[in-house]
Amino acid sequence: MPLETLYRPVAAELDIMRAEQGGADGRTVYGILVPWNHPMQIDEHLREQFEPGGADHVITAGERGRAPGGLPAYRMHFAREHVRQGGAPIGRTQLLRNDPSGLYGEWRVSRTPVGDETIELIKDGVYRELSVGFRCAPQWSRRLPDGTVSRQRFDPFEAAVVLRGAYADAAAVAGVRDEDEHEDEHEPADELTNLRTARDMLRDWPLIAPGALRADNPKKPYGDVTYADPGYQSDHKKRYPIDTADHARAAWSYINQDSNARKYTADEVKAIKGRIRAALKRFGVEVAA
Repeated sequence: MPLETLYRPVAAELDIMRAEQGGADGRTVYGILVPWNHPMQIDEHLREQFEPGGADHVITAGERGRAPGGLPAYRMHFAREHVRQGGAPIGRTQLLRNDPSGLYGEWRVSRTPVGDETIELIKDGVYRELSVGFRCAPQWSRRLPDGTVSRQRFDPFEAAVVLRGAYADAAAVAGVRDEDEHEDEHEPADELTNLRTARDMLRDWPLIAPGALRADNPKKPYGDVTYADPGYQSDHKKRYPIDTADHARAAWSYINQDSNARKYTADEVKAIKGRIRAALKRFGVEVAA
């Protein structure tokens, strides 16, 4: 059966990578592109979630298909608004990995007028949402007892910064034809131009990954910053960075999800929440008890 092409905006902790994190020139955007096990009501008929590891085949392929210099060759562009919806390509994916909270990504923004403008809009807080374009075959999903459609496998082909403020806003575009199908002569000219530009960018744009600028330490995924979880889980990986207000807010949101909290003992959860609360207080952010 053919793959269905779908788009899903996600409330993301979008940010520009600072120099000490590897983004020396301030052109690397990062955030959680797809949250794990986070059911959302897309429309009156569809409640949906993504399962951890659902994009592992894409991550593996990107790491296996190395570009010159040993950098990951992810065939996934980055856009300001989705290209098939009139948006423009602004860069490409440099890193994808599984984090406890979701599919984490880093995207390099090209030095183009729209790329420069988008960076400033992100810094000013105008663009705070990420959206994923993905393909999914019917057999890649399962229906849970409560009716939720759980995506066990999906093929992300595009990441975009979007203005949409709600996850469900993209339900209307479900079923857009696959971007790899033959171009229809009746397609709007500007849409075809954007698609061709995106494909040209994927072919020609040089990869520059943060890993080339900083030592890659899987135990410290955000570098030498403060973490609320100093390594409680069996892999001893540090989790929930609290070095910025946005990171602390995200950490507070994630640790208050049952799927994340149950990975710790009651005392560990208490300690993690205490560190996050202290960080939020330093940043002047108030949270409910």
